[in-house]
Amino acid sequence: MNNDKNYIDSMTTRYVYAATRWMPAKQRKDAARELESLIGDMMEERTGGRVAVAKDIEMVLTELGNPSAFSAKANGQEQYLIGPDLFPKYKTVISIVMMAVAFGITVAMVVLMALGSFSGIFDFLFSWLSSLVSAIVTGAAIVTFIFALAQWRGGALRDGILHTPWSPANLPPLPQNGERIPRWESIFGIVFGVLAMLLFVLFPQLIGGFFKTDGRYVLVPFFNLEIMRQMLPMLLLMFALGIFREFVAFMEGRYTMRLAIVTSISDLISMGLAVVVFGNPQLYSANFFPAVQAAAPELSEISWVFESFGKIFLAVFLFALVLDLLTTLFKALKYRANV
Repeated sequence: MNNDKNYIDSMTTRYVYAATRWMPAKQRKDAARELESLIGDMMEERTGGRVAVAKDIEMVLTELGNPSAFSAKANGQEQYLIGPDLFPKYKTVISIVMMAVAFGITVAMVVLMALGSFSGIFDFLFSWLSSLVSAIVTGAAIVTFIFALAQWRGGALRDGILHTPWSPANLPPLPQNGERIPRWESIFGIVFGVLAMLLFVLFPQLIGGFFKTDGRYVLVPFFNLEIMRQMLPMLLLMFALGIFREFVAFMEGRYTMRLAIVTSISDLISMGLAVVVFGNPQLYSANFFPAVQAAAPELSEISWVFESFGKIFLAVFLFALVLDLLTTLFKALKYRANV
């Protein structure tokens, strides 16, 4: 009997968690209490005074249906591009992305102005405004797309299209403390990916260093811009995979095998792309490292670092991807074993 009671309590808690986790914080507690009360009433009606067993909670939850659909009904949601349950998260992420994009574009344009890239203030303002609008639209489109995908993936719309049956066995387990992925980590990853894409597309010449030449500072690009343009599609694919991985982490909210599979696929593809892109010695500007040595002659003692920088950078990048893959896989397996 105790086992049945523990099972009923666990399934009730898991159902309430699944139905309310995407609701706004102010609404979540009230909705959780109402749903718990509804489940309790349905259990009393079903049992008619007898002791409840595990089968009873399964039948009640099956009658209530998919918690995503229940959440949608509670919010008055039908078939939105981004429904009321996800909109607060969408609003947070898109606000942060747009502010970061606006700040990044403004800083980049100010640097270009300082380098004398504009003929006058009106040229600067026109270029800044056009770049700002283009970047904000691009960033907003990326964020909107991934949240629309989340809406399709997690809501009643998906169930209507795929006709996937639901049962209480599909309820996600309650995440443990070490299993949770902080929302800010995923948001930071998405923002970083969007900014990196915009930087490489709009301002690749700013990726470099300032060096004093003939009494004035000159920006020397780190990359060979011609080769960079040829490699750009592969770089953008790498960033897109990273953004998608962070999006999955944001939606999962914890380390799961689904996240581990997505991470494995994205990281393995990124490794292959990194070898092709960063392993190409022509990618790096022939002027950058001589400028570094001229500015700091004492660094000539470690000239081997400059000569092998491409290989060192590639090794560090691959190490970071391998570490990310193994960490995610380890935690997913660890917490899966504890479910």
